[in-house]
Amino acid sequence: MKLGMAEPEIKRLYEAGYIYEYKIKVRELVSGLRRNLTIIFLFLQGIPGTLPWGTIVYWSVTYMNVRWGLPESASTIVVISAGFRDSYRYADWRLVI
Repeated sequence: MKLGMAEPEIKRLYEAGYIYEYKIKVRELVSGLRRNLTIIFLFLQGIPGTLPWGTIVYWSVTYMNVRWGLPESASTIVVISAGFRDSYRYADWRLVI
């Protein structure tokens, strides 16, 4: 499979006879991220924000394992199912489907 062939726009370029050879250069990516203050603030906000959610999931599985006596695999399935249920409940259905 050629580079970018999964993207419909690039696939049309290939079909038209063009060659797509662009590859992301890490140096350009990093310099672009440093110039964009919005993305820096999003990272600074988002990275610490993942810690509480990871803790809640880990604590929930451990709680069900110790308190209810469920095996770890069953506790994990319960937590994942609750997450899917809540995400569908609060999500915009037009975006989910």
